[in-house]
Amino acid sequence: MEQKKITVISSLALLRETMRYWILSFLRDSISIETRDFLIAPLNCDLCLTIILNENELTLTESLVNRNKDTSVLSVIEPSDNTLYKNEIIARIGKTTDLRGCIDQLLILLKLENSFTETVSDPLTNREREVLELIAQGNCLKEISYMLGISKHTVVAHRRNLCLKTGAKTLQQLTLYATMHQNSLEIS
Repeated sequence: MEQKKITVISSLALLRETMRYWILSFLRDSISIETRDFLIAPLNCDLCLTIILNENELTLTESLVNRNKDTSVLSVIEPSDNTLYKNEIIARIGKTTDLRGCIDQLLILLKLENSFTETVSDPLTNREREVLELIAQGNCLKEISYMLGISKHTVVAHRRNLCLKTGAKTLQQLTLYATMHQNSLEIS
């Protein structure tokens, strides 16, 4: 199968690279990714992913869409910035999503299968939720075992179960899963 080409565009280099590695963690064998600044037009790609942080970038995305009629453009806008959603340009730039829906939209636009399971087959136990929350906060294995008063081997077992239940293959994907399912993971 031929690899799809994606160009990630953002004004922040660190954000471009983070998004690049995040997407590759899900779709590693299916795509090739390059990153660019808004001021450099994308060349020869199947999909252009723009990360919009302000109104100026919204205008640059509209210009990008107008210059590249044959390329699909997906724009990621954080839902916390309501001012961008009220802008009339949103209607003209085409498909928009927030970070939570980004991978699903990429899969749809690129017509790819999802290798990362979004739904949990077995519900998470309270302890698995606690471990997942601590992993997402960036705590290491020893810190988690100390905070929860369990052995590090037990933490490893919980992490393994979390990977099996969520379909995650890496700690980054577990962290992303926790972020995307924040409301359903809250521990009482």
